[in-house]
Amino acid sequence: MKGDDELAALVAALDADERLEVELGEAVGRFRARRALAILEQEAAQLLPLGACIAAERQRCHRATVYRRVSRFQKVARQPHDATKP
Repeated sequence: MKGDDELAALVAALDADERLEVELGEAVGRFRARRALAILEQEAAQLLPLGACIAAERQRCHRATVYRRVSRFQKVARQPHDATKP
């Protein structure tokens, strides 16, 4: 399969260059962290109508954190779809 061959080539390139492997791992880690935060922000926005205390309890954080997450979620939601494109 073409995808398997491409994946094998990528793995071979990573084995040859440890620095690239570390940088790729860091990039994936940053992406996962941003994605996890975005999910928490969206969840906080969905839970806030139930009350800040309930949202904080379900997310295991402080009420102020819930409000900050909702604020970030709303800020991103207000941006035009292509606002991040150069």
